[in-house]
Amino acid sequence: MLFLLYINDLPGTINNLSKPTLFADDNIIIFTHSNLTEFKEDINKVFEKIIIWFQNNLLSLNLNKTYYMQFISKTNYAVNVNVNYKTNRINNVYYTKFLGLMLDSTLSWKPHIDQLISKLNSACYVIRSLKSIISLENLRMIYFSSVHSIIS
Repeated sequence: MLFLLYINDLPGTINNLSKPTLFADDNIIIFTHSNLTEFKEDINKVFEKIIIWFQNNLLSLNLNKTYYMQFISKTNYAVNVNVNYKTNRINNVYYTKFLGLMLDSTLSWKPHIDQLISKLNSACYVIRSLKSIISLENLRMIYFSSVHSIIS
């Protein structure tokens, strides 16, 4: 709760140029613009404002967890945008995990489905391995805690 109160004013410093979204310690900033030149300028302006906000609040920016992603259609190409912090370049990623969902730049759901398949395969292996040594009631408990919770 204290952390949320501490960062509560962050959106107010940048929301005239972007749409900030805060959830616990995950911060996402959404940019949309029809003019490519203004789009690039707005990204760098907001990033500069964020850096100043971090410095004023005695926080540091973890560059290992800082990146950007462009959402594009499957037929369009990504726009070359350079976002920098001091001498470090902020990397572009093509997929990321946010609130348990794997999002990719084309919103195809493939990375999310691949992740679910991997988790379900592991859960099925555990159930298959244990079915001969534990009771049906315990198997049901394992199923609901591992398989059913993932599917739900």
